[in-house]
This record gives sequence, structure tokens and C-alpha cells, in this order.
Amino acid sequence: MDLYTILKEAHSGWRYIVLLLLAVVIVKYVIGWLQKGQWTNLDRRLGLFTTIAVDIQLLLGLIIWGMLPMQSYYDQLEEGFRRIQMMEHPALMLIAVVVMHVGWIRGRKAPVDANKFRNGALTFIVTGLLVALGVALITGFI
Repeated sequence: MDLYTILKEAHSGWRYIVLLLLAVVIVKYVIGWLQKGQWTNLDRRLGLFTTIAVDIQLLLGLIIWGMLPMQSYYDQLEEGFRRIQMMEHPALMLIAVVVMHVGWIRGRKAPVDANKFRNGALTFIVTGLLVALGVALITGFI
């Protein structure tokens, strides 16, 4: 098994951890938002660990993307799956990571706990939707 295959399998498997953490943090933050709960260290850590998991996924993806064969680059972009693999999926995932980081920073710095939960919930919902769309693109569900 070569390095590319190992990284690709790790990237593919890690997505389940990312999706699970996104689901957990969304549920926790929506409940905190609706119940006007108190922001705790657990809430901060849950968001932080989810962000780290997404960052690891991004790092694996960027390494894989850098290892893709680049010969006849423009010819490959005309082929549907290669275009998704080389351009659409990475671009969508980068957008998801930027949205997540900006929203996470804004949410953490909100002065009121309810706003922290609201900003966090909305941020991770949008991130989750973008990640789900990116996974659907690369796996052929769309």
C-alpha cells in the first residue's frame, strides 16, 4: 500500500468522525440556544475539538490534492469526476473551513451565552451542510 492510498483511506474514514462531531456540536448548541443555557468549558471544548477535527480533515485533503497527478491538468478538468476531485470538492471544503473558523471566532467572542450558542449552532449547521455537500459530490451522490 502506497502513501497516497493510506492518506486517501485516512481522509475517507476521518470524515465519519468529522460528521459525528458536527452532529453532536449542532445538537448541543441548538439545545443551549433554545434553553438559553449557560456556556461552559465543555461547550467551548466541544467546538474546539470539532474545529480541530475539520482542520485535520482539511490537512489530509490538501496533502492528497497535492499528490494528485497534474499531467495534462486542463484535459483532466474536462472529465467530470476529475473536475470534482481537483477543483469543486477542495474549493467547497475550503469554504466550509473558512465559514467554520470565522463563525467559531465570532461565536466564542459573543458577550451573551445565548449568542454564543446561536452563533455556534448556525456556524456548525452551515459548515455541516457544506461538508455534507462536498462528501456527496466526491462520493457521487449528486
